[in-house]
Amino acid sequence: MITSQTIQTIQDIYRLVDADLKAVDGHISDILLNAQNSATTEMCTHLLKANGKRIRPVLTLLVARALSDKKTIQNNYQKLIQISSAIELIHMASLVHDDVIDNSEVRRSQQSVNVAFGNSKAVTMGVYLYSMSLVQIAEAKSIEALSSLSAAVKGMCEGELSQLDTRQELKFDFDLYTKIISNKTADLFQAACYCGAILINKETFIGDTVKQFGHQLGILFQLTDDYLDYFSDGASLKKEVGQDYKDKQVTLPVLLYASKLDTVEKGLLKNLIEGQTLSFEAFLKRLEDNNIKEESFEYISNLKDDCLLQLEKMDESDYKLALAALVEIVFQRINP
Repeated sequence: MITSQTIQTIQDIYRLVDADLKAVDGHISDILLNAQNSATTEMCTHLLKANGKRIRPVLTLLVARALSDKKTIQNNYQKLIQISSAIELIHMASLVHDDVIDNSEVRRSQQSVNVAFGNSKAVTMGVYLYSMSLVQIAEAKSIEALSSLSAAVKGMCEGELSQLDTRQELKFDFDLYTKIISNKTADLFQAACYCGAILINKETFIGDTVKQFGHQLGILFQLTDDYLDYFSDGASLKKEVGQDYKDKQVTLPVLLYASKLDTVEKGLLKNLIEGQTLSFEAFLKRLEDNNIKEESFEYISNLKDDCLLQLEKMDESDYKLALAALVEIVFQRINP
C-alpha cells in the first residue's frame, strides 16, 4: 500500500503544484475577463469569485509531473496549462447547467448563475464556457486531448439525460446507476488523468493505467457523495442531507437495500419512494436497520483499494504519493 507521512492533506497536494495551479487560475481569469461585452464579463466575474477545489486540473498536473522529467514539462508547459484550463472550464460549464436543471440557488457559497442572472443567460454562459475550453484545446494542438475531452463531454450529457429519465421512471438497476455516474463524474476525471499522460507523450500502457485510475477515482468521488447524502450530518456535502431521496434519485444505499428484496417488496419500495410516504428520517432508519450503512462503506472501501492498485504501476515520486493521498482524502470523507 502506498503511504506518505508528508503528503496527507489537500493543502499538501496543492503545494506540490502550486505554481502550476496559479498559472492555470491566471490563464482562466485572462480568458474569462477578456470578453467583448459587459454582460459576459459580469457573469464571468461572478463565476471567478468562487473558486472550486480544482481537483480535475490538479489530476492533470500531478499525472504529467509523475510521468515526466522537468525538461519534458518545460517543453510542453504551455500546452499543459492550456489543457488543464480547458478541463476546469468544462467542469465549470457543467455546474452552471446542472444548477439550471436542478433549480439550485447556491453554488460555492454564493448565488448560482441561474439565480443571479436568469436561466436563459445561465444556459448561454454554460455554452460559452464550453466554447472557451474548445479554444484552449485547439491552441494546444492536441488531437488526443480533443478526442478524450470531447468524449467526456458527450458522456456527461448522456449521463445527465439518463439520470433525468430515471427520475421519471424509478428503476433499481445497478448497471444503469454505474453507467450514469461513470458518464456524469468519472468520464471527466478519466480524461483529466489521460490528458496529463498524453501531453508528455508517455507509452500507451501508462495512458491506459492512468485512465483506469482516473475513472475509478471519479466513481469513488461520486459514491462518497451518495453515501454522505444518507449517512452524514451534511457538513461534508455543504448541503442538507436526504436530497437524493427527496429527488427520487436511486443511488448506492437504495440499490443495496433493494437487492435484499423480492419482486413484490421492490414494488412497494418503488411506490414508497415515488409517493414519499415515509419521511427521510424514517427511510434512513429502515436502511440502517438493514445494515446498508455498513455495506455501502465496505463497497466504497473496496473500490478505494482497487483505485490505489492502479498507481502501483507508476514509478515512485512525490506526485505519485500525492495521487495516492488524494484517493485517501476522498475516502476519508466517509471515514473521518
